[in-house]
Amino acid sequence: MLSKIQGQETTLELRVTGKDSLETSIIASIPYKNHFKTYQNLVKETDSIELKLEHAGYLNRERQSLTQKNDSVFHLHFFLNKKFRQLKVHYSSSLFPLDVIKKISSKYTKKYFLIPFSHTEEVLNFLTRHLTNQGNTFASLQLRDITPVNDTITATLQYQTSTKRIIDNIILKGYEEFPKTYLSHYSNIKKKQQFSKKTLLKKAKSLNNLPFSSVTRPPEVLFTKDSTAIYLYLSKKNANTFDGFIGFSNSEDNQQLIFDGYLNLNLINNLNFGEALRFIYKSDGNEQQRLQINATLPYLFKTPLTVETGLEIFKKDTTFVNTEQLVNLHYTINTRNTTYLGYKSNASDNLLQTPQVGINVNSFDASYFTGGYSYKTFQNNALFPQKTTLSLDLEVGKRNTASLKNTQQKAKSRIQHILNLNPRNSIYFSNSLAALFSDTYVFNELFRFGGITSIRGFEENSLNASFYNVVNTEYRFLLSSNLYIHSILDYAYFEDKNNDLNDNLNSFGFGIGLNTKSGLFKINFANGKTGTQSFKFSNTKVHLSLIAFF
Repeated sequence: MLSKIQGQETTLELRVTGKDSLETSIIASIPYKNHFKTYQNLVKETDSIELKLEHAGYLNRERQSLTQKNDSVFHLHFFLNKKFRQLKVHYSSSLFPLDVIKKISSKYTKKYFLIPFSHTEEVLNFLTRHLTNQGNTFASLQLRDITPVNDTITATLQYQTSTKRIIDNIILKGYEEFPKTYLSHYSNIKKKQQFSKKTLLKKAKSLNNLPFSSVTRPPEVLFTKDSTAIYLYLSKKNANTFDGFIGFSNSEDNQQLIFDGYLNLNLINNLNFGEALRFIYKSDGNEQQRLQINATLPYLFKTPLTVETGLEIFKKDTTFVNTEQLVNLHYTINTRNTTYLGYKSNASDNLLQTPQVGINVNSFDASYFTGGYSYKTFQNNALFPQKTTLSLDLEVGKRNTASLKNTQQKAKSRIQHILNLNPRNSIYFSNSLAALFSDTYVFNELFRFGGITSIRGFEENSLNASFYNVVNTEYRFLLSSNLYIHSILDYAYFEDKNNDLNDNLNSFGFGIGLNTKSGLFKINFANGKTGTQSFKFSNTKVHLSLIAFF
Protein backbone atom coordinates (compact mmCIF):
# COMPACT_ATOMS: atom_id res chain seq x y z
CA MET A 1 0.00 0.00 0.00
CA LEU A 2 2.88 2.38 0.78
CA SER A 3 4.27 2.03 -2.72
CA LYS A 4 0.84 2.87 -4.10
CA ILE A 5 0.61 5.94 -1.91
CA GLN A 6 4.07 7.16 -2.97
CA GLY A 7 3.29 6.51 -6.63
CA GLN A 8 0.27 8.75 -6.36
CA GLU A 9 2.41 11.40 -4.53
CA THR A 10 -0.08 11.53 -1.65
CA THR A 11 0.93 13.78 1.25
CA LEU A 12 1.55 11.77 4.42
CA GLU A 13 0.44 13.18 7.79
CA LEU A 14 2.00 12.50 11.20
CA ARG A 15 -0.04 12.86 14.41
CA VAL A 16 1.78 12.66 17.78
CA THR A 17 -0.03 12.34 21.12
CA GLY A 18 0.73 11.75 24.79
CA LYS A 19 -1.09 9.75 27.43
CA ASP A 20 -3.42 12.69 28.13
CA SER A 21 -4.27 16.15 26.86
CA LEU A 22 -1.50 17.76 28.96
CA GLU A 23 1.22 15.56 27.49
CA THR A 24 -0.20 16.04 24.01
CA SER A 25 0.02 19.85 24.44
CA ILE A 26 3.63 19.52 25.66
CA ILE A 27 4.53 17.52 22.56
CA ALA A 28 2.71 20.04 20.35
CA SER A 29 4.84 22.84 21.85
CA ILE A 30 7.94 21.15 20.44
CA PRO A 31 8.27 22.25 16.80
CA TYR A 32 8.20 19.40 14.32
CA LYS A 33 6.98 18.69 10.79
CA ASN A 34 3.73 16.81 10.33
CA HIS A 35 3.38 16.53 6.53
CA PHE A 36 5.73 14.56 4.28
CA LYS A 37 6.09 13.41 0.71
CA THR A 38 7.87 10.13 1.56
CA TYR A 39 7.52 7.56 4.30
CA GLN A 40 11.30 7.63 4.93
CA ASN A 41 11.20 11.34 5.80
CA LEU A 42 8.28 10.73 8.15
CA VAL A 43 10.23 8.07 10.04
CA LYS A 44 13.25 10.37 10.32
CA GLU A 45 11.03 13.04 11.86
CA THR A 46 9.80 10.63 14.56
CA ASP A 47 13.43 10.06 15.62
CA SER A 48 13.96 13.82 15.66
CA ILE A 49 10.91 14.33 17.90
CA GLU A 50 12.17 11.73 20.38
CA LEU A 51 15.59 13.44 20.51
CA LYS A 52 13.95 16.83 21.20
CA LEU A 53 11.93 15.29 24.06
CA GLU A 54 15.14 13.90 25.53
CA HIS A 55 16.84 17.30 25.37
CA ALA A 56 13.77 18.79 27.07
CA GLY A 57 14.32 16.51 30.09
CA TYR A 58 11.95 13.58 29.41
CA LEU A 59 14.52 10.84 29.94
CA ASN A 60 12.00 8.19 31.10
CA ARG A 61 9.68 8.57 28.14
CA GLU A 62 8.11 5.52 26.47
CA ARG A 63 7.61 5.43 22.72
CA GLN A 64 4.92 3.25 21.16
CA SER A 65 5.18 1.76 17.69
CA LEU A 66 4.30 3.93 14.71
CA THR A 67 0.83 2.93 13.47
CA GLN A 68 -0.97 3.67 10.23
CA LYS A 69 -4.58 4.85 10.63
CA ASN A 70 -5.45 5.08 6.93
CA ASP A 71 -3.80 5.61 3.54
CA SER A 72 -2.21 8.94 4.51
CA VAL A 73 -2.33 9.31 8.34
CA PHE A 74 0.23 7.83 10.75
CA HIS A 75 0.03 7.96 14.55
CA LEU A 76 2.85 8.05 17.12
CA HIS A 77 2.13 7.78 20.85
CA PHE A 78 4.42 8.74 23.78
CA PHE A 79 4.20 8.35 27.54
CA LEU A 80 6.36 11.29 28.69
CA ASN A 81 6.38 10.40 32.39
CA LYS A 82 8.58 12.50 34.70
CA LYS A 83 10.49 15.57 33.50
CA PHE A 84 13.98 16.35 34.81
CA ARG A 85 14.39 20.10 35.02
CA GLN A 86 18.05 20.63 35.96
CA LEU A 87 21.45 19.01 35.76
CA LYS A 88 23.97 18.99 38.60
CA VAL A 89 27.47 18.43 37.25
CA HIS A 90 30.53 17.63 39.37
CA TYR A 91 33.69 18.94 37.70
CA SER A 92 37.41 19.51 38.18
CA SER A 93 38.26 23.10 39.13
CA SER A 94 41.83 22.56 37.92
CA LEU A 95 40.50 22.05 34.38
CA PHE A 96 37.69 24.63 34.43
CA PRO A 97 38.40 27.71 36.58
CA LEU A 98 35.51 29.61 38.17
CA ASP A 99 35.63 32.44 35.61
CA VAL A 100 34.71 29.85 32.95
CA ILE A 101 31.96 28.24 35.06
CA LYS A 102 30.41 31.67 35.75
CA LYS A 103 29.70 32.02 32.03
CA ILE A 104 27.45 28.95 31.97
CA SER A 105 25.84 28.85 35.41
CA SER A 106 24.54 31.18 38.11
CA LYS A 107 24.52 28.39 40.71
CA TYR A 108 27.98 26.94 41.24
CA THR A 109 30.71 26.00 43.71
CA LYS A 110 34.28 24.88 43.24
CA LYS A 111 33.01 21.28 42.98
CA TYR A 112 29.75 21.41 40.99
CA PHE A 113 27.42 23.62 38.98
CA LEU A 114 23.70 23.57 38.16
CA ILE A 115 22.17 24.26 34.74
CA PRO A 116 18.74 23.77 33.16
CA PHE A 117 18.64 20.27 31.70
CA SER A 118 17.70 21.66 28.28
CA HIS A 119 21.06 23.51 28.17
CA THR A 120 23.15 20.34 28.54
CA GLU A 121 24.34 20.07 24.94
CA GLU A 122 25.06 23.79 24.66
CA VAL A 123 27.13 23.79 27.88
CA LEU A 124 29.14 20.69 26.91
CA ASN A 125 29.96 22.28 23.55
CA PHE A 126 31.07 25.49 25.29
CA LEU A 127 33.36 23.63 27.69
CA THR A 128 34.80 21.57 24.84
CA ARG A 129 35.60 24.77 22.91
CA HIS A 130 37.32 26.11 26.02
CA LEU A 131 39.60 23.07 26.12
CA THR A 132 40.26 23.39 22.40
CA ASN A 133 41.23 27.05 22.76
CA GLN A 134 43.63 26.05 25.54
CA GLY A 135 45.45 23.81 23.10
CA ASN A 136 43.67 20.50 23.80
CA THR A 137 42.66 20.20 20.16
CA PHE A 138 41.05 16.78 20.35
CA ALA A 139 39.69 16.94 23.90
CA SER A 140 36.36 15.22 24.59
CA LEU A 141 33.88 15.42 27.47
CA GLN A 142 31.38 12.88 28.78
CA LEU A 143 28.83 12.73 31.58
CA ARG A 144 29.29 9.65 33.76
CA ASP A 145 27.69 8.25 36.95
CA ILE A 146 24.31 9.65 35.95
CA THR A 147 21.83 9.48 38.84
CA PRO A 148 18.28 10.90 39.10
CA VAL A 149 17.37 12.74 42.33
CA ASN A 150 13.83 14.14 42.34
CA ASP A 151 13.70 16.48 39.30
CA THR A 152 17.49 16.75 39.08
CA ILE A 153 20.04 14.60 37.25
CA THR A 154 23.43 14.43 38.93
CA ALA A 155 26.48 13.45 36.89
CA THR A 156 30.26 13.62 36.88
CA LEU A 157 32.06 15.41 34.05
CA GLN A 158 34.84 13.23 32.76
CA TYR A 159 37.29 14.37 30.15
CA GLN A 160 39.89 12.87 27.93
CA THR A 161 42.53 15.39 26.98
CA SER A 162 44.70 15.15 23.93
CA THR A 163 48.36 15.97 23.70
CA LYS A 164 48.66 19.71 23.25
CA ARG A 165 49.62 20.55 19.69
CA ILE A 166 52.66 22.68 18.86
CA ILE A 167 52.96 24.57 15.56
CA ASP A 168 55.76 22.89 13.61
CA ASN A 169 55.44 24.60 10.25
CA ILE A 170 53.88 27.75 8.74
CA ILE A 171 53.14 27.62 5.03
CA LEU A 172 52.17 30.71 3.01
CA LYS A 173 49.85 30.41 0.04
CA GLY A 174 49.17 33.11 -2.54
CA TYR A 175 51.85 35.55 -1.36
CA GLU A 176 54.87 33.37 -0.68
CA GLU A 177 57.24 36.39 -0.46
CA PHE A 178 55.30 37.93 2.42
CA PRO A 179 57.87 39.29 4.95
CA LYS A 180 58.13 36.54 7.56
CA THR A 181 59.13 38.96 10.33
CA TYR A 182 55.59 40.38 10.30
CA LEU A 183 54.27 36.91 11.16
CA SER A 184 56.40 36.58 14.29
CA HIS A 185 56.56 40.19 15.52
CA TYR A 186 53.34 41.80 14.24
CA SER A 187 50.73 39.04 14.31
CA ASN A 188 52.73 36.86 16.74
CA ILE A 189 52.32 33.65 14.70
CA LYS A 190 55.44 31.59 15.36
CA LYS A 191 56.75 28.07 15.19
CA LYS A 192 56.94 26.17 18.48
CA GLN A 193 53.85 27.97 19.75
CA GLN A 194 51.00 26.01 21.31
CA PHE A 195 48.23 25.67 18.76
CA SER A 196 44.85 27.26 19.50
CA LYS A 197 42.24 27.58 16.77
CA LYS A 198 40.59 30.67 18.30
CA THR A 199 43.91 32.45 18.80
CA LEU A 200 45.13 31.55 15.31
CA LEU A 201 42.00 32.99 13.66
CA LYS A 202 42.39 36.23 15.62
CA LYS A 203 46.09 36.57 14.81
CA ALA A 204 45.61 35.80 11.12
CA LYS A 205 42.83 38.39 10.89
CA SER A 206 45.25 41.08 12.11
CA LEU A 207 47.26 40.67 8.87
CA ASN A 208 44.38 42.47 7.11
CA ASN A 209 45.45 45.64 8.97
CA LEU A 210 48.76 45.73 7.12
CA PRO A 211 48.66 48.07 4.13
CA PHE A 212 50.37 45.58 1.80
CA SER A 213 48.54 42.31 2.45
CA SER A 214 45.08 40.80 2.88
CA VAL A 215 43.81 37.42 4.09
CA THR A 216 41.94 35.71 1.25
CA ARG A 217 40.49 32.82 3.30
CA PRO A 218 40.64 31.56 6.89
CA PRO A 219 43.79 29.64 7.87
CA GLU A 220 43.78 25.86 7.69
CA VAL A 221 45.57 23.29 9.83
CA LEU A 222 47.03 19.94 8.83
CA PHE A 223 47.37 17.52 11.73
CA THR A 224 49.57 14.48 11.32
CA LYS A 225 50.75 12.03 13.94
CA ASP A 226 53.97 13.92 14.62
CA SER A 227 53.41 17.48 13.38
CA THR A 228 51.03 20.43 13.04
CA ALA A 229 51.22 22.64 9.94
CA ILE A 230 49.48 26.01 9.56
CA TYR A 231 48.41 27.21 6.09
CA LEU A 232 47.93 30.96 5.69
CA TYR A 233 46.23 32.28 2.55
CA LEU A 234 47.38 35.80 1.68
CA SER A 235 47.45 38.16 -1.27
CA LYS A 236 49.65 41.16 -1.92
CA LYS A 237 47.96 44.57 -2.12
CA ASN A 238 49.09 47.71 -3.88
CA ALA A 239 50.35 49.74 -0.93
CA ASN A 240 52.14 52.61 -2.67
CA THR A 241 50.12 55.82 -2.37
CA PHE A 242 50.20 59.19 -4.03
CA ASP A 243 48.38 61.85 -2.04
CA GLY A 244 48.15 65.44 -3.17
CA PHE A 245 45.87 68.41 -3.20
CA ILE A 246 45.57 71.83 -4.74
CA GLY A 247 43.99 74.67 -2.79
CA PHE A 248 43.07 78.11 -4.02
CA SER A 249 41.83 81.28 -2.37
CA ASN A 250 41.94 85.06 -2.73
CA SER A 251 44.87 87.10 -1.48
CA GLU A 252 43.88 89.42 1.36
CA ASP A 253 46.05 92.22 -0.09
CA ASN A 254 45.18 92.38 -3.78
CA GLN A 255 42.41 89.76 -4.19
CA GLN A 256 44.55 87.76 -6.59
CA LEU A 257 44.11 83.99 -6.82
CA ILE A 258 46.70 82.09 -4.75
CA PHE A 259 47.45 78.39 -5.20
CA ASP A 260 48.80 76.15 -2.47
CA GLY A 261 49.13 72.41 -2.05
CA TYR A 262 51.24 69.41 -1.18
CA LEU A 263 52.57 66.11 -2.49
CA ASN A 264 52.69 63.01 -0.32
CA LEU A 265 54.32 59.92 -1.85
CA ASN A 266 54.55 56.64 0.09
CA LEU A 267 56.49 53.65 -1.28
CA ILE A 268 55.71 50.58 0.82
CA ASN A 269 56.93 46.97 0.64
CA ASN A 270 58.30 47.13 -2.89
CA LEU A 271 61.18 44.89 -1.80
CA ASN A 272 58.87 42.49 0.11
CA PHE A 273 60.59 43.51 3.32
CA GLY A 274 57.79 45.71 4.70
CA GLU A 275 60.01 48.76 4.26
CA ALA A 276 58.54 52.25 3.79
CA LEU A 277 59.84 55.41 2.11
CA ARG A 278 57.85 58.63 2.50
CA PHE A 279 58.32 61.83 0.52
CA ILE A 280 56.36 65.01 1.36
CA TYR A 281 56.53 68.39 -0.32
CA LYS A 282 54.33 71.33 0.69
CA SER A 283 53.99 74.88 -0.55
CA ASP A 284 51.55 77.62 0.43
CA GLY A 285 52.04 79.77 -2.69
CA ASN A 286 53.87 82.49 -0.72
CA GLU A 287 57.40 81.10 -0.88
CA GLN A 288 56.80 78.86 2.15
CA GLN A 289 58.14 75.41 1.33
CA ARG A 290 58.60 72.14 3.22
CA LEU A 291 60.42 68.98 2.16
CA GLN A 292 60.30 65.83 4.30
CA ILE A 293 61.84 62.40 3.65
CA ASN A 294 61.40 59.42 5.98
CA ALA A 295 62.63 55.85 5.65
CA THR A 296 61.56 52.91 7.83
CA LEU A 297 63.25 49.51 8.06
CA PRO A 298 61.01 47.12 10.06
CA TYR A 299 62.03 44.31 12.38
CA LEU A 300 65.76 44.69 11.93
CA PHE A 301 67.73 41.42 12.25
CA LYS A 302 64.43 39.58 12.86
CA THR A 303 63.85 41.43 16.14
CA PRO A 304 60.83 43.54 17.24
CA LEU A 305 62.93 46.66 16.59
CA THR A 306 62.23 49.00 13.67
CA VAL A 307 64.59 51.79 12.59
CA GLU A 308 63.26 55.10 11.27
CA THR A 309 65.36 57.92 9.85
CA GLY A 310 64.15 61.27 8.60
CA LEU A 311 65.15 64.59 7.08
CA GLU A 312 63.00 67.73 6.95
CA ILE A 313 63.80 71.11 5.38
CA PHE A 314 61.50 74.10 5.88
CA LYS A 315 62.07 77.44 4.16
CA LYS A 316 60.17 80.63 4.95
CA ASP A 317 60.71 82.94 1.90
CA THR A 318 63.84 85.01 2.66
CA THR A 319 63.37 84.85 6.44
CA PHE A 320 64.88 81.53 7.60
CA VAL A 321 65.48 77.91 6.69
CA ASN A 322 65.27 75.00 9.16
CA THR A 323 66.93 71.62 8.72
CA GLU A 324 65.87 68.75 10.98
CA GLN A 325 67.27 65.22 11.17
CA LEU A 326 66.05 62.30 13.28
CA VAL A 327 66.65 58.65 14.01
CA ASN A 328 64.17 56.57 16.02
CA LEU A 329 64.19 53.01 17.27
CA HIS A 330 60.64 51.60 17.49
CA TYR A 331 59.59 48.57 19.52
CA THR A 332 56.43 46.69 18.51
CA ILE A 333 54.54 45.52 21.59
CA ASN A 334 51.65 43.99 19.62
CA THR A 335 49.42 44.80 16.65
CA ARG A 336 47.98 47.85 18.43
CA ASN A 337 50.79 49.26 20.57
CA THR A 338 54.21 50.64 19.63
CA THR A 339 56.81 52.68 21.52
CA TYR A 340 60.02 54.37 20.42
CA LEU A 341 63.16 56.16 21.60
CA GLY A 342 65.25 58.43 19.41
CA TYR A 343 67.43 61.45 18.77
CA LYS A 344 66.68 64.63 16.81
CA SER A 345 68.85 67.54 15.73
CA ASN A 346 67.69 70.87 14.34
CA ALA A 347 69.63 73.71 12.72
CA SER A 348 68.15 77.03 11.64
CA ASP A 349 69.76 79.79 9.55
CA ASN A 350 68.61 83.40 9.69
CA LEU A 351 68.30 84.62 6.07
CA LEU A 352 67.35 88.22 6.88
CA GLN A 353 69.90 90.78 5.83
CA THR A 354 68.41 93.30 8.24
CA PRO A 355 66.19 92.65 11.29
CA GLN A 356 62.44 93.08 10.81
CA VAL A 357 60.10 94.61 13.35
CA GLY A 358 57.95 92.00 15.14
CA ILE A 359 59.93 89.01 13.81
CA ASN A 360 62.47 87.59 16.26
CA VAL A 361 64.59 85.36 14.01
CA ASN A 362 67.87 83.89 15.28
CA SER A 363 70.20 81.25 13.90
CA PHE A 364 70.35 78.29 16.29
CA ASP A 365 71.14 74.63 16.63
CA ALA A 366 69.29 72.23 18.89
CA SER A 367 69.34 68.57 19.86
CA TYR A 368 66.73 66.47 21.64
CA PHE A 369 66.26 63.00 23.04
CA THR A 370 62.86 61.77 21.96
CA GLY A 371 60.37 59.12 22.98
CA GLY A 372 56.80 58.23 22.20
CA TYR A 373 53.91 55.81 22.13
CA SER A 374 51.21 55.02 19.58
CA TYR A 375 47.99 52.99 19.65
CA LYS A 376 45.83 51.98 16.68
CA THR A 377 42.70 49.95 16.11
CA PHE A 378 41.11 49.08 12.78
CA GLN A 379 37.67 48.33 11.38
CA ASN A 380 36.35 46.57 8.30
CA ASN A 381 35.66 49.69 6.23
CA ALA A 382 37.34 50.49 2.91
CA LEU A 383 36.77 54.25 3.26
CA PHE A 384 37.73 54.55 6.95
CA PRO A 385 39.94 51.57 7.91
CA GLN A 386 41.41 53.13 11.08
CA LYS A 387 38.88 53.37 13.89
CA THR A 388 41.04 54.79 16.70
CA THR A 389 44.49 56.39 16.72
CA LEU A 390 46.39 57.74 19.71
CA SER A 391 49.95 59.05 19.67
CA LEU A 392 52.18 60.83 22.18
CA ASP A 393 55.62 62.30 21.40
CA LEU A 394 58.00 63.88 23.93
CA GLU A 395 61.30 65.72 23.37
CA VAL A 396 63.88 66.89 25.91
CA GLY A 397 67.00 68.82 24.89
CA LYS A 398 68.80 72.12 24.39
CA ARG A 399 68.62 74.98 21.91
CA ASN A 400 71.75 77.12 21.42
CA THR A 401 71.93 80.56 19.82
CA ALA A 402 75.02 82.74 19.50
CA SER A 403 74.25 84.45 22.80
CA LEU A 404 72.07 82.04 24.81
CA LYS A 405 71.57 78.40 25.71
CA ASN A 406 68.15 77.10 26.69
CA THR A 407 66.87 73.79 28.04
CA GLN A 408 63.63 72.91 26.28
CA GLN A 409 60.84 70.35 26.33
CA LYS A 410 58.32 69.61 23.59
CA ALA A 411 55.15 67.55 23.71
CA LYS A 412 52.77 66.52 20.95
CA SER A 413 49.67 64.35 21.08
CA ARG A 414 46.97 63.30 18.64
CA ILE A 415 43.71 61.44 19.20
CA GLN A 416 41.39 60.30 16.41
CA HIS A 417 38.25 58.23 16.74
CA ILE A 418 35.26 57.23 14.61
CA LEU A 419 31.95 56.68 16.39
CA ASN A 420 29.76 54.51 14.19
CA LEU A 421 26.09 55.34 14.82
CA ASN A 422 24.84 52.83 12.23
CA PRO A 423 26.10 51.46 8.88
CA ARG A 424 25.53 54.82 7.12
CA ASN A 425 26.12 57.45 9.82
CA SER A 426 29.26 58.14 11.82
CA ILE A 427 30.98 60.93 13.74
CA TYR A 428 34.69 61.63 13.32
CA PHE A 429 36.63 63.37 16.09
CA SER A 430 40.26 64.45 16.20
CA ASN A 431 42.29 66.42 18.72
CA SER A 432 45.85 67.60 18.04
CA LEU A 433 47.97 69.32 20.68
CA ALA A 434 51.53 70.67 20.66
CA ALA A 435 53.43 72.57 23.35
CA LEU A 436 56.94 74.07 23.57
CA PHE A 437 58.34 74.81 27.03
CA SER A 438 61.30 77.20 27.07
CA ASP A 439 62.60 80.28 28.91
CA THR A 440 62.91 82.20 25.65
CA TYR A 441 61.38 81.79 22.20
CA VAL A 442 62.45 82.63 18.65
CA PHE A 443 60.16 82.89 15.65
CA ASN A 444 61.83 80.19 13.56
CA GLU A 445 61.42 77.43 16.20
CA LEU A 446 57.65 77.81 16.65
CA PHE A 447 55.17 75.14 15.59
CA ARG A 448 53.47 75.75 12.26
CA PHE A 449 49.92 74.57 11.64
CA GLY A 450 46.83 75.24 9.54
CA GLY A 451 45.47 73.68 6.36
CA ILE A 452 43.65 70.55 5.25
CA THR A 453 45.55 68.26 7.64
CA SER A 454 45.15 70.66 10.58
CA ILE A 455 42.48 73.36 10.98
CA ARG A 456 40.68 73.68 7.68
CA GLY A 457 39.77 77.03 6.16
CA PHE A 458 43.29 78.42 6.69
CA GLU A 459 46.31 78.31 4.41
CA GLU A 460 48.82 75.53 4.86
CA ASN A 461 51.28 76.19 7.74
CA SER A 462 50.18 79.85 7.89
CA LEU A 463 49.87 79.90 11.71
CA ASN A 464 52.75 79.97 14.22
CA ALA A 465 52.47 78.99 17.87
CA SER A 466 54.37 77.89 20.95
CA PHE A 467 51.19 76.07 21.97
CA TYR A 468 48.12 74.98 20.03
CA ASN A 469 45.14 72.69 20.44
CA VAL A 470 43.09 71.82 17.35
CA VAL A 471 39.76 69.98 17.40
CA ASN A 472 38.37 68.59 14.12
CA THR A 473 34.88 67.13 13.84
CA GLU A 474 32.91 65.65 10.97
CA TYR A 475 29.45 64.18 10.69
CA ARG A 476 29.69 61.61 7.90
CA PHE A 477 26.85 60.16 5.86
CA LEU A 478 27.51 57.25 3.53
CA LEU A 479 25.57 57.68 0.28
CA SER A 480 26.92 54.41 -1.11
CA SER A 481 29.78 52.03 -0.38
CA ASN A 482 32.15 54.37 -2.27
CA LEU A 483 30.65 57.83 -1.72
CA TYR A 484 30.13 59.95 1.40
CA ILE A 485 29.47 63.55 2.40
CA HIS A 486 30.51 65.21 5.64
CA SER A 487 30.31 68.39 7.61
CA ILE A 488 33.35 70.40 8.75
CA LEU A 489 33.38 72.02 12.18
CA ASP A 490 36.86 72.82 13.54
CA TYR A 491 38.10 74.80 16.51
CA ALA A 492 41.59 75.79 17.64
CA TYR A 493 43.22 77.75 20.41
CA PHE A 494 46.85 78.84 20.13
CA GLU A 495 49.47 80.89 21.94
CA ASP A 496 52.55 82.60 20.54
CA LYS A 497 54.78 83.48 23.49
CA ASN A 498 57.34 84.95 21.13
CA ASN A 499 54.90 87.80 20.32
CA ASP A 500 52.75 87.54 23.47
CA LEU A 501 49.75 86.58 21.35
CA ASN A 502 46.82 84.17 21.72
CA ASP A 503 43.62 83.67 19.75
CA ASN A 504 40.69 81.36 19.01
CA LEU A 505 40.08 80.00 15.53
CA ASN A 506 36.88 78.62 14.05
CA SER A 507 36.20 76.85 10.79
CA PHE A 508 33.12 75.33 9.23
CA GLY A 509 32.10 73.90 5.86
CA PHE A 510 31.41 70.62 4.13
CA GLY A 511 33.16 68.01 2.02
CA ILE A 512 32.69 65.07 -0.31
CA GLY A 513 34.71 61.85 -0.55
CA LEU A 514 34.62 59.40 -3.46
CA ASN A 515 36.48 56.10 -3.64
CA THR A 516 37.27 55.54 -7.34
CA LYS A 517 39.39 53.03 -9.23
CA SER A 518 42.15 55.65 -9.25
CA GLY A 519 41.98 56.27 -5.50
CA LEU A 520 40.18 58.28 -2.82
CA PHE A 521 39.17 61.72 -4.12
CA LYS A 522 38.22 64.46 -1.63
CA ILE A 523 36.96 68.01 -2.04
CA ASN A 524 36.49 70.30 0.97
CA PHE A 525 34.93 73.76 1.24
CA ALA A 526 35.90 75.44 4.52
CA ASN A 527 35.72 78.99 5.85
CA GLY A 528 37.98 79.95 8.73
CA LYS A 529 38.11 83.02 10.91
CA THR A 530 39.98 84.25 13.97
CA GLY A 531 38.33 85.43 17.17
CA THR A 532 38.45 89.08 16.09
CA GLN A 533 37.35 88.58 12.47
CA SER A 534 33.84 88.59 11.12
CA PHE A 535 32.63 86.03 8.62
CA LYS A 536 33.60 86.71 4.99
CA PHE A 537 32.61 84.43 2.15
CA SER A 538 35.80 85.40 0.33
CA ASN A 539 37.81 83.62 3.04
CA THR A 540 36.45 80.23 1.91
CA LYS A 541 39.16 77.77 1.00
CA VAL A 542 38.59 74.98 -1.54
CA HIS A 543 40.84 71.96 -1.11
CA LEU A 544 41.17 69.08 -3.56
CA SER A 545 43.04 65.89 -2.78
CA LEU A 546 43.50 62.46 -4.34
CA ILE A 547 45.02 59.44 -2.61
CA ALA A 548 45.94 57.06 -5.42
CA PHE A 549 47.19 53.47 -4.90
CA PHE A 550 49.65 51.92 -7.30
